[in-house]
Amino acid sequence: MKYPAVDTATAETREQILIRLQVDLPSDIATSYEAQAKERGMTMEQLLSERLFRCVSHTAASGLYFSDAERNELERIFGRQLKTAADVIRHGAKLVTISVEGIKVGLTPRLITRIKSRTFRTPLAEVVKREVRAGLELFCGMR
Repeated sequence: MKYPAVDTATAETREQILIRLQVDLPSDIATSYEAQAKERGMTMEQLLSERLFRCVSHTAASGLYFSDAERNELERIFGRQLKTAADVIRHGAKLVTISVEGIKVGLTPRLITRIKSRTFRTPLAEVVKREVRAGLELFCGMR
């Protein structure tokens, strides 16, 4: 596998110099990686090298990883393909934000769940529109 290095000053791509490492893994972990590599038609070393290359910028003390099934479920919920953590955050925020005249108002998932439990066969969008209007009318002394 080729790993391109990008010179940030010139944006030129050049080939990296590779360094061979030796890693000690518990046998059950090595067996798991070996099975994953076999499933993808590669060696365990190739799989680990690829994964380390892709994840070099993942430096969180407590990483959040999704299995393919979990990512597929999130994509179903969002109705969009998700490729990065930023995609999840951006589309998640859209699901819990309403906008009135360009003014964005965040709704908590708990509130959305409570609203959904009170729609009684009325579409959620219709209920939200009606209740936002009623709440603002009440605030303005129109009700």
